[in-house]
Amino acid sequence: MKGLRLQPGSIKNPDDPDLQAARHSMVQLIIQVLQGYGLNEDMGTHMIRVLHSVLHGFTWLEQMEGFRMQLDLDKSFSILIGTFIRGINSMANKEHEYFQGENNK
Repeated sequence: MKGLRLQPGSIKNPDDPDLQAARHSMVQLIIQVLQGYGLNEDMGTHMIRVLHSVLHGFTWLEQMEGFRMQLDLDKSFSILIGTFIRGINSMANKEHEYFQGENNK
């Protein structure tokens, strides 16, 4: 995690075509990885949102020096990602439960 230091508001032009292309490429890569878990498109989109949220939260807390305990942040990040991956496996096994009652999901 060291070296990742985007400050809030540091991206001056979020509509920049190069930035948009980089975002698109990253999302496509994540979609390809998630397809290996057999998730449907909606659940894949939910997983992308979840991943974005946990990464944003972790990096924001790190930037704001919100982790004050003397524990290795890299270890915490590893645990976070491992937990997310185990969660994907669980979701893949129980995906139908999350979409009960929804049409065409």
